[in-house]
Amino acid sequence: MSSSRSSSPLSSIASINDEVNESVEDTELKQAFHLVSDVVERLKIVENVAPERQHDMHDTIQLLGDGALQANHKVAVSGKSTLLNAVLGCSLLSVSDMGAACTSVVTEVSYGAGPHVLATVVYKTRQQWELDLKLLLADVQDAGDSADNDVLYARQNLRQVETVDWCAPSLLGTLLDDEAVKSKLDTTTTVSSDAKEMGQQLQLLWQDYLWPLVEIVKINGPFPVLRTGITLVDLPGHGDADVVRNQVADRYMQDANTVLLVSAVQRAIDDDGIQGYLKKYLSQMIVDGRFRENSVVLVLTQNDVVGNNDFITSNKDEEIKKNQGAIQKLEKQIQRRNERQDPKVPQLRERLSSLQAARKALVFERQGDLAERRTVSVTKALQQKCQALYAEISQLPGARDSPCVPIFCVGSSDYLFFLGLQNNQVESRVFSSKDATRIPELHDHLVRVGGQHTVQRAIDLLSLTYRLLTRGPSVPEGQTRYQQEILDLENFCIGRVHSLVDSVNDVLTKILGEANAAIDEARGQSPYVFQTIAQQCKWNQYLALMRRHGEFGSINLNVRLTAAVAESASLRTRWHSGFNEEIPALMSECAKDLQTRVLLTVRKLAEKVQKPLDKFSQSLDTSVERLFTRVETLVTVQQRQSSRIWAPAIKRALAPQYASVADTSPGHKRFDRMKANEVFLEQSAQTIFQTLKTDIQTSFASCIHLARSELLVGLHQTLPDVPLFLTGEPNLDGPSVFARILEEKEEMIFETMDILKARVTVQ
Repeated sequence: MSSSRSSSPLSSIASINDEVNESVEDTELKQAFHLVSDVVERLKIVENVAPERQHDMHDTIQLLGDGALQANHKVAVSGKSTLLNAVLGCSLLSVSDMGAACTSVVTEVSYGAGPHVLATVVYKTRQQWELDLKLLLADVQDAGDSADNDVLYARQNLRQVETVDWCAPSLLGTLLDDEAVKSKLDTTTTVSSDAKEMGQQLQLLWQDYLWPLVEIVKINGPFPVLRTGITLVDLPGHGDADVVRNQVADRYMQDANTVLLVSAVQRAIDDDGIQGYLKKYLSQMIVDGRFRENSVVLVLTQNDVVGNNDFITSNKDEEIKKNQGAIQKLEKQIQRRNERQDPKVPQLRERLSSLQAARKALVFERQGDLAERRTVSVTKALQQKCQALYAEISQLPGARDSPCVPIFCVGSSDYLFFLGLQNNQVESRVFSSKDATRIPELHDHLVRVGGQHTVQRAIDLLSLTYRLLTRGPSVPEGQTRYQQEILDLENFCIGRVHSLVDSVNDVLTKILGEANAAIDEARGQSPYVFQTIAQQCKWNQYLALMRRHGEFGSINLNVRLTAAVAESASLRTRWHSGFNEEIPALMSECAKDLQTRVLLTVRKLAEKVQKPLDKFSQSLDTSVERLFTRVETLVTVQQRQSSRIWAPAIKRALAPQYASVADTSPGHKRFDRMKANEVFLEQSAQTIFQTLKTDIQTSFASCIHLARSELLVGLHQTLPDVPLFLTGEPNLDGPSVFARILEEKEEMIFETMDILKARVTVQ
């Protein structure tokens, strides 16, 4: 876990410089961050700043100096620790043969400069542990001697707390008050060592018999692949027996900036599991507005395992067959001549050794050839499936081509062998070099993905720095000089913003209409959903489902009750079209209108004061771009939140009913009484599903309010640039320092921004 930064901007800048020197390799990024740090350091000592600007200046300097290279681009990877070890270049994370308990804990790995790796194990709070215990103990008590998988898991999870006296009268109290348990709750354990030893240190922690108490593990260290701001999140594998860990994994996968879906290459094309998860996350990212280039990456492992039953053939097969025939013929010849004590036997043995070495080389070449042919075949098939899935999910007439889903077929074990980290492997199985395993290619891809975020961060910081230099200390003089022109400009911009927001509201109203229709359909299906669940479950499973408010094992009743909404084709089409096509187009048009009108006004006024427009134009472009980027981010966040309200909303609405059923007293026909939920829904469905309509309407109204507020506030911050540009600055000591720094740094700031913007476009 990374150490906390000082609140002082100057100390933060020093830390940023250290991080830049350690982790940023290219010249432009180094120059960008050093420009920012130098400006902030020099402005910190400025005095005589206009009182009206002191607060804004301090806040801006604090923002510039705080965490420029924070790793906040999260890449979620589910259940493949061996792959992550290969990407990280060390044996750090536990693999499945070390036990299911440790490999199903969420582990975050991020970058930290310096030679040491720091691992922090965060344990659950007492409140969390008590809640988990009550549910697990109730499951075991209800199940009796049942051998169902979910009950076996509950027993196993409890039994891992080995210090507990299982004959104690009050097992709940014992599991809460046991000294070993109490010593872990509400605590963290930190381990620090170099990268080579950290894997062994973590293995000792993972063998801890109190592992069920762990909430999360955070690792911070000098891993090259993470140096551009990536955080890798090692998640429980899909279908983990623990519903809580399943939910945690799903939440990470839904919120991550990039999702790595991992499957064995041998079964990737026909693997229903990976196909289902691919469709699930593509669909979620589309409705979230997050499905762009590199938002989903497919990684196919075990490409360093080639079997005789593979569906690919090699052109080396015939050569190997001939070689094997020659070997067998020579072996018989040696046997006959050896019986006659022929002196040429040693020469024949040398020839045999040569043929055997040639065969080994041919087999190795064949393995590599098969792996390469399989890579081409599987990649092509999966790319076609991804495109078909995108077309099915988006269902937009004339929709744009699907964003690229990168696919990597990798050999993790061979790569670790080349690093000297695969102790149980005496030679490479398929590949002849590290590069051939494609792990380095995946490594570089992740570095580029993080680099895109870092480059954009650098552009934002440079823009903010320029704005601070031009506006931070100043109060426009002669504000009445162009009062009418400025007032007309302000009225136009405000009116244009209101027009944009009204248009966005029209789009959301159409989406809301489709949502309400889908909610009505879900309401009609709800009694049958409950009835189906009741028929599928045993009584103890059904009770556990009610106890957990509709979520237990592989069953999520709340999701099933709202499936007609979440999976509605017409709603998904309208949602995708509105949020991902229409609203961005409306914002782009509005941004252009504002830029055009402001430049037109300033150009006319600038002729009177004889000031060049080039720098103002660049500054205006940057300000408007930053404003609309903030608004687009805000709308995307609201879009994401709105797309996920269905199941949580129905869960809240049904909470009293769930609790009532879970508390059903033992006795005659207890199971029948528990299964009466469909009757309750028939009577209360109108009220319950109205909650969904109210929630989505409230969410959209919030989106409109926030967008309007952000745009108006942004205009209030941007429009003063016009009179300030025309009238200049007061003659104060502080502003003169700003002016000198601006004169010195201005060209470099804009040159660096232009280079970085070109890189973002290319990437």
